Amino acid sequence: MQKTLNPAYILHHSLIVNSLIELMKRYRFQEITIKQIVEEADVSRQTFYRHFSSKEEIVEEYSYLLCQQLTDAIYSLSDKTLYTIALTYFKFWNEQKELLYLLKKSDSDFMLFESYKRIISKSLDILHEVISTVIAPEQRHYVNAFLIGGFYNVKLSWMEHAFKETPEEMAMLIVKMIN
Repeated sequence: MQKTLNPAYILHHSLIVNSLIELMKRYRFQEITIKQIVEEADVSRQTFYRHFSSKEEIVEEYSYLLCQQLTDAIYSLSDKTLYTIALTYFKFWNEQKELLYLLKKSDSDFMLFESYKRIISKSLDILHEVISTVIAPEQRHYVNAFLIGGFYNVKLSWMEHAFKETPEEMAMLIVKMIN
């Protein structure tokens, strides 16, 4: 969909995204219809389709933007160590608990993972500088797969345990596992 800086466009876009998130608090993702989204957002179907081609596209875009925010936060660190990167990662997802639970409850968390893989792989160069000094360049794709899957699955396990540990404890755990 074509993006624009028109204030009305931005408002409608936001209303649609927020409406889907609100509906996900009450219904499983698969049960939510476009009709429900447009009624909740108080926009027309035509307006919906001007912004998105499907409800899945809303989750994909929102997931992409979240992952981009995480990557930006990691890149903005002045002291890029394994601990500070992991801490930033876990603090970020700790702030997104509600959304993570909604996606999990709706069986749509796989869409987050797809965005996550695309975005996070761009920021792996930072981690390579920190941990993979002995890895041959032609084997970096294995390190990338390990880091992407490892961080993501540790986050899922943390969520399944109700975020019992603090982000600081999770970051220290990552440091212990990798070092």
